[in-house]
Amino acid sequence: MRLSGGTSTSAAPVQRALRSAAAALAGVMGALVAGLAPASAQLVPGITQLEIPRPNGNPLATGGPVGVTARLRPEYDALGFPTAQGYFYPTVTGTMLYDDNVFASQLAPSDDLVMHLRPAFTFQSQRNTLSYVASGYGDFVHYLGHESLSNSNTGASLGVIQEIGRDWEIESQSGAKYDHQDPSSFASPVPNTSIARLPAYTILSEQLSATRRVDRLSLSFGGGYQREDYQNVVIGGVLIKESDLNANAFSTTTRLGYAVTPLTRVFVEGEYLRRDYDDGVLNSNTYTTVFGTDFEFRRLTRGTVFAGIRQRQYDSALIGSLAAPTFGVNLEWFPTRLLTFTAVGREDFADTPITTPTGGSAVVDIKTMQLEGDYEILRQLIGTAVAGLETDTYSLTNRADKTLSLGLSLTYMLNRNLRLIAQYRITERQSSLAGFSYTRDEIGIGLKTQY
Repeated sequence: MRLSGGTSTSAAPVQRALRSAAAALAGVMGALVAGLAPASAQLVPGITQLEIPRPNGNPLATGGPVGVTARLRPEYDALGFPTAQGYFYPTVTGTMLYDDNVFASQLAPSDDLVMHLRPAFTFQSQRNTLSYVASGYGDFVHYLGHESLSNSNTGASLGVIQEIGRDWEIESQSGAKYDHQDPSSFASPVPNTSIARLPAYTILSEQLSATRRVDRLSLSFGGGYQREDYQNVVIGGVLIKESDLNANAFSTTTRLGYAVTPLTRVFVEGEYLRRDYDDGVLNSNTYTTVFGTDFEFRRLTRGTVFAGIRQRQYDSALIGSLAAPTFGVNLEWFPTRLLTFTAVGREDFADTPITTPTGGSAVVDIKTMQLEGDYEILRQLIGTAVAGLETDTYSLTNRADKTLSLGLSLTYMLNRNLRLIAQYRITERQSSLAGFSYTRDEIGIGLKTQY
């Protein structure tokens, strides 16, 4: 397991709270694009998904186009259960997934048929100065051919926004997740082979921020805490001590923004991240400074881009420090009403349990670039294509990986209560070290019930 270091308007606090809840859940997942909300495309649970976020909207902008998957369809959208406090939306998704390489292995590929049952809910408050969204899910997974890999997972998140007058906003993002690792996420010194069980991990997180706006200026201060716990795993008879990655992470962030126009805001942001591991070996400080902009161009392109420098300094002299240019791309393009493109890219560092020749641990410089296209084939039929590229460079070793991914999905809305989902995904990793490359095909079908 590798560990990475974290369209709204001021007139729509509920929508921003929903995005906050999604961002909180994404953050606790330990994804490489931490802090970004997941794609709204309906993908089959069980297929390892590319994390395509939706761009953050400029808080001063209103109106503008809406993406294919985010557009309201009253005859197909869930009604929810109304309450005095808001709306409760329950869903249950059942899927069947064929995976031709469940261990993500070059040496011992093995296929299986995997069943998922995923109940979930979202509770969205009424629109007010205090707005919140709570969500939760369970995921019950059964492997027909490798029963020992079967597992159960759960997660929950809460996003809250409190507006104080016209100029102050306080935001909280809380998340909790208990899940099991997919073998494709292992960063180990030995190639993947068959394993007896999937190791579990638990992540708890909390993020708080306060934003003050005066005319065109905005100033935000934030802080966060995250707790991460991992189980050990045996790969090819070798014990991989992922428990060495158990850690507490503390972060602080400051952002200064200026609205050049109601649709364009420039900003400078600084972040400090402290990671304290239970055994103290990988303790580090990370400093990040970026310059960027939130913008909309002719109401056809919306999103955020930034660039800067990231430096991680380890307490241990055996590891030392690393520095690299960092960047972020988070864009949405609306060429027609029936077609939406979303692009995201990011750079970050991650710690691993891999020992280097100097006696320290390898640090991964991770760069990702991903593209999603959503097309409304029919009013009730949406097609999605997702392509991704990830490069992983391990410090003080001769290992470098490149992972290519392509996913295709179809979502057919029978009515407001039933959706059929089909997806295919191929993943290919090319590694400079023998035995670490693999190819994986996954195909799944699912039925989602909602109210």
